[in-house]
Amino acid sequence: MIFGFVVFALFLNTAYSKDMPSSNNNNVEFSDDAKRLLSLHNKLTNKGGKGVKAISFKESKLQFALTILHDGKREKPPMHLAKVSASSKGADISFKVYHNCTLTGRDDNLIRRVIRIDDKNVSALSGCGKEQGKDNTMVEVFLIKSRAGKEYARKKFLENEYVFVDFGSGLIPFSTEGFESAWNRADQPAL
Repeated sequence: MIFGFVVFALFLNTAYSKDMPSSNNNNVEFSDDAKRLLSLHNKLTNKGGKGVKAISFKESKLQFALTILHDGKREKPPMHLAKVSASSKGADISFKVYHNCTLTGRDDNLIRRVIRIDDKNVSALSGCGKEQGKDNTMVEVFLIKSRAGKEYARKKFLENEYVFVDFGSGLIPFSTEGFESAWNRADQPAL
């Protein structure tokens, strides 16, 4: 429960537009990733929302990147998390979406899904349940199935300023700053 409050407090105390590239300076050339992020941010603010808030791996210091899209329709918009973790086979990346979702049942009852990472389909397993240790917090988890899919995701997070992931309801930009350090830390062998 504390983790959720810390993340939400961090979200509330950080201005949406603080990290947005500014289109006011015509002499500045933005990367394609930054242009795509700015376009999404402007689309949301033009609809009355607060826009995009993307917290990087470096900013979180907790091995995750967090993105919230505030479109003005919901008081508490869903949070999207890209998480690097250690596994018996080395570092791994998974995704979580904190929102109302339909319970999939037991832990081994995962659904095969396709997510899009930077416009390429990637096979994943998905499940929905209550976040461990958190009262009534629903989370949908996405685990990349194949080694090729995991390697593709890692490569995209290493090469780009932002990686855009579509879980089936639109593009979610994740800031990749600090990803390499997070990956290398999780990829170290355990004693």
